[in-house]
This record gives sequence, C-alpha cells and structure tokens, in this order.
Amino acid sequence: MKFQGTKFIVIVAFFVLSAVNLVGQDVAITQAEFEKIDTTSDKAAEGKTLRRTTIMEEVVGGIVSTEKTRCNIFESIPPDRSRITDIITINGKTKKSETIRIGPRSWIRTNDGAWTKAEDLYGAANAGAALVSFESYKSKGKSKLSGVAVNEYEKVIKWKTYDSSGSRREEIITTRIWVDKKGLCLKEVYETENVNTNNIDRRTVTSEYNPKALKIEAPIK
Repeated sequence: MKFQGTKFIVIVAFFVLSAVNLVGQDVAITQAEFEKIDTTSDKAAEGKTLRRTTIMEEVVGGIVSTEKTRCNIFESIPPDRSRITDIITINGKTKKSETIRIGPRSWIRTNDGAWTKAEDLYGAANAGAALVSFESYKSKGKSKLSGVAVNEYEKVIKWKTYDSSGSRREEIITTRIWVDKKGLCLKEVYETENVNTNNIDRRTVTSEYNPKALKIEAPIK
C-alpha cells in the first residue's frame, strides 16, 4: 500500500513537470500556421472599436536610446472613423501631430494648434528589393499578459535589402505576438536589427478592444 502511494506521487509529479515544460517551450510551426494565427486575429477584431498604441525606440549597444522616441496612438470606430496621434521627441523637444478621418474627409493639426482640412494622407513607399536568407516560425507556449492568459508566437526573418542605388543592408526582423483565447492580438513587438551595427529599431504595439468612452468627431465643419 505504501509502495502504491509512492508510485502515485511520482506519476503526479511527472505530469506536473511535463505541464510546466509545455508552458514555456518553443515549438516550431510553419509559415502557414503563423499566418493563420495573424488572419484569425484580424477576423476576431472585426467590428470592434480599437485603440492601438505603438512605442518606437532605438536600441544602441543593448541600451535604449533616449535621444529619439516616438509614440503613435491609432483609434478607430467602425465603419469609417479613425484618429491618429503621433508624438515624436528628439533631444528633449517634442512634436505632436493629429489626424482625424471620417469617411472620405480628414483633418490635421500640429502641436495642439488649429485644425485644417487635409487631403488623403495615405501613401506607399518603395522600400526596394529584399532577398530572404533565413526564416523560422515558433510557438513559444503559454504565458500571462497583464493577468490575461495568452499564447506567444515568434517569426524571425533574415534578409538583405537593396535600395535603388544598389546599396545593400542586412537585417534580422523578429516579430513576436501575444494572442488571447478569443484570438485577439493583445501585444506585438517588432525588432529590426542591422547586422553590421547591431543597432535595433523596436516597435511595441499594445491593442485595446472596445475601449470605454471612445468618441471620434469632426473637429471643424
């Protein structure tokens, strides 16, 4: 009887340890699986009001630079209302810009000044050609984010980019996303490392779904 009790404890301990290992274990997944997680997250967010905060910073020699920081806040109310607040600080000097879009109309102002009507501000930039030399996709297991149970996923791509003049830049792009049980993406971290300098540009994105008291109105007629 004593032996059976000991055996039971050993079995329980084995399963507990196995569960702990699964929580923080990296598991390789395919590109298609990673993209499906991304697509499912976008679908889960459809129809919801949104506040997405992005912090952009530069890491030099492993230290976050305080010379230049940028905070971008994107808010949207379906089907066609959005507000973007962009705050850039360089060497202690801050510049703030805001854009409101309602349907085809848009307004803009700088440093809390007067609002003016604006043309369509969206455009696309040509970043040049890119040659991917390495890529990997992983599920990094379960964790908690501000008390919410999430699954963490990672994508790493190493590529060489070429601009119009033929200059080459080698970069490692690391993307990490945290997704809750509803499929909503709560946090994203994007790091671009310049292989030659080891400097890193980092973007940290946090998303709030259906934030309370979010309103977007036309600032002027």
